[in-house]
Amino acid sequence: MLEWNPPDVSNAEVSVEWTYLRDLWNWHSRRATPDRLRVAVLDCLRPSNRAVLEECSILEFNTYFGAVPRPSATYVQSPSNWSVLRFAPSIPDAEEFRRTCRFKWAFNVKPDLVVQTPTGAVLCVEAKWDSAEGRYPSSEVEKAVFRERKIAYLSQTEVQRYLVNNVLGFTGTFAYLARRHVVTEAERTVTWSELLQALDRSAAPAFVQKWCDLAIGIVAGDEST
Repeated sequence: MLEWNPPDVSNAEVSVEWTYLRDLWNWHSRRATPDRLRVAVLDCLRPSNRAVLEECSILEFNTYFGAVPRPSATYVQSPSNWSVLRFAPSIPDAEEFRRTCRFKWAFNVKPDLVVQTPTGAVLCVEAKWDSAEGRYPSSEVEKAVFRERKIAYLSQTEVQRYLVNNVLGFTGTFAYLARRHVVTEAERTVTWSELLQALDRSAAPAFVQKWCDLAIGIVAGDEST
């Protein structure tokens, strides 16, 4: 339905609430040295003060990025634990600050449904009903920092695209599953009605059949009005 047909799709893995980057970090954090993890972070971020961050202590490195609940002196903490409010004073440049936020959020974002092939083709699908595409930041205090610096918010798709294509080096395709066809930065939408009617539900339990028929009827009612 999305015209996504990589040659190795028959060997694809399907994941719900995909946390590939966090799993990758956790795997390497048990095996790699702190310096290797630090270099990986700096290679992605490309900060203007890279030389300083390469030479500082592990505690200073974690403190610079506002790691929570408290900066460690022995290991490099995951960017998912960085605090936007804590590292904001350390990064005065607006574009560098936005890149740092995007990198942190790449560790936190969890695409709803991901189909991943062995060669690195990745289909990310966000499942919605009525809600619009998400935006970052989400908290009011972080939004205030963005407004004060006159920085544009990031869309959910922008963070996912950065995660898949730039940080992980895969080839991503992005889509939305919603009640209606909507305009998103993913540029592709499939409705629940289209999807549920296309599925072979013949072997599904009765309650699943009933739920699908109800969802199809709701969408059809919306379209008729």
